[in-house]
Amino acid sequence: MTFSEDRPRESFQVKLDLRRQDGYLSAVSDDMPGLHVCGETAEAVRVKAADAIRALYRFNSKLDVDVAATDDPTVLRVRPRSVAPT
Repeated sequence: MTFSEDRPRESFQVKLDLRRQDGYLSAVSDDMPGLHVCGETAEAVRVKAADAIRALYRFNSKLDVDVAATDDPTVLRVRPRSVAPT
């Protein structure tokens, strides 16, 4: 999924690549261009990643998405909600 595509029709997963750096965790994802967040715990990183994914879609695609945790702490489920107002 890239921002140049039309509005996604179905939900999809974003796999986070977590790495420990200098006492904190950093996360990026090949599934979400522009995503780079950090935090002290995996849960904090996941919350920040969900917020960042919502912001990236709203800013780049004018699209509101729901982002939900999955059983895998390194995977988030993204589902389109509606077109954001311009």
